Amino acid sequence: MNAPASSEPAPAWLVAAISTAEAVGFKPGRPVRLALTIVTYLCFVAWWLYCIYRGLRAAAHERLPVDTVGCALRAELPFLISMLVSVIDFVGMVVVMRSAAPHAWSAFSGKLLGSASGTSVARRSVERQPAVIIFSVTVFTLLLAFWLAPGGGWEWQLAGAAGLAGLNSIHRLAGAVGGEFMAIYVQDVQKKFEDELMAGRYDYQAAVRAFKEVNEKRRSVGAALAQTLHIIMFLYFVQQVVLVYDWFLKPWSAWPLLVTYVMTGLGLSGSVQPYIEMNDWPEKLSEQVAENIDGEFLWSPTERTNFASFLSNTRTSLEFAGFAFNKGFYLALFGYLVGWFMYIAELKQFHEFKGLPFDLACDGPSHEEGEFLVGASY
Repeated sequence: MNAPASSEPAPAWLVAAISTAEAVGFKPGRPVRLALTIVTYLCFVAWWLYCIYRGLRAAAHERLPVDTVGCALRAELPFLISMLVSVIDFVGMVVVMRSAAPHAWSAFSGKLLGSASGTSVARRSVERQPAVIIFSVTVFTLLLAFWLAPGGGWEWQLAGAAGLAGLNSIHRLAGAVGGEFMAIYVQDVQKKFEDELMAGRYDYQAAVRAFKEVNEKRRSVGAALAQTLHIIMFLYFVQQVVLVYDWFLKPWSAWPLLVTYVMTGLGLSGSVQPYIEMNDWPEKLSEQVAENIDGEFLWSPTERTNFASFLSNTRTSLEFAGFAFNKGFYLALFGYLVGWFMYIAELKQFHEFKGLPFDLACDGPSHEEGEFLVGASY
């Protein structure tokens, strides 16, 4: 299915965003600029993690009963994992933009801002990124500053806000022309096919051929995203495990860790929303085919049944550990977050669990037997 050729003037902010993405090397064919951008991104990551580390060392009398480099890194572990996830995701998007998947510079044959469809997809992909950056930087800077405040290490986290803003800006720009762009592009292709099908513009055979074209785009996007999806999701769950474990059991426990746990879960729900909509579409289309009997869609019951079966047999979707990304993912994620929290709470309250045997070295003399640290205040 080809994109419409009609042009639509792109707003200045959108032109600036796409031009910036090209200038920093996200557009294929600019390896030197891309290499410099990757190095810059990694420097921002390193600076932010270093600021947390220095803040923890400055706050050692409150947060680290055993003040060593190893214990500072152990207290910082959830954020080290978070940055590892970010780096893998970022590198994955860079790879995607060098693949055959329909990214910003391949989906519309080099005329991204020269058609109504291209401008619309780019606008929706880019326009929410500034709000995400501002929200993320503000919230996580303040949370970690509060976490470090008792020992006077909060200044380091404020200094690290520049690194967090820098890496988020580069990361979100890559997402806007990479992963999110692809998901929105496929959603538009799907919607166009659905509208034309329901308007009676296809007979059965033509609909099958047209759907195969749509499904090929869905398959290419799914294959591109799946390259890093499984490792990212695994590390995300590991990070959440560590956050709750630390909040219940470690001397550096404080309410910002729990809030980070919740905010990270909400952030994941928002980040996978475009992929869930993309995955759910065949099922919705099947329902439309079965139920639309009053409009211009005049297929026979046999054709409708056969097409629904065809949709089911050719369906392709993103999955993690055998679980498809659909609307049930939100419920599963909520169940995981609450379930892990309750599990550690039960171990602590009713089984006197003090932590894994190999993870007690940094607890120090202040971690006395029976002490319930989650209620610790500033």
